[in-house]
Amino acid sequence: MLEAVELAAAHAEHLVYSERAFETARTAPYDEPRKLLRDLVALDRVAGAWNVAGGIGRPIRDVALQQQLEWADDVSVTARAQNAREYAFSHDGRPLWAGPHVRVATGRGMRRTCRVYLALVKGDEPDLAGLPRGIYVGPVGKHLSDSTTG
Repeated sequence: MLEAVELAAAHAEHLVYSERAFETARTAPYDEPRKLLRDLVALDRVAGAWNVAGGIGRPIRDVALQQQLEWADDVSVTARAQNAREYAFSHDGRPLWAGPHVRVATGRGMRRTCRVYLALVKGDEPDLAGLPRGIYVGPVGKHLSDSTTG
C-alpha cells in the first residue's frame, strides 16, 4: 500500500500528504493497491476543485461522487472523542483531525477494507495559523475505530 501512496503523492497536484498517510500505508493490510491508487488520483481531482478560492459552490460530496468515489462526510463526534489518537494527525506542526473519508473498499476482514481519511482546511482557521486551503491526507488503510468496529 505504501507504494500506491508514494506514487500518488509524487504525482499529486492538489492533495497534501501528511507523514501519517505514509506511516499508516506502510502497515496497511489491504491487498488491492491499484484500487487505492485509482481513488487517490480521483481524490486529487476533487482537491483541485476544493482549492479554488471562494469554494466549489456545491457540496464536496457531489464532486467526489462525480469522480466515482464513495465519500463519507465525517466521522461521529463520539468516535473521534473516544479514539482521538487514531483520528489525530498533523502537517507542518499544525494539528489536524481526520473526518471526511473515502471508502476505497468495504469488505470482510482487514485485507478487504481500506479508507483514506482526510482533513478539509479552509485556510482561514485561526488555530491552524496560516495552513493553506487544501485537502490533507491523514491515515490510509484500516477502518479507524468507531461504533461499527466494536
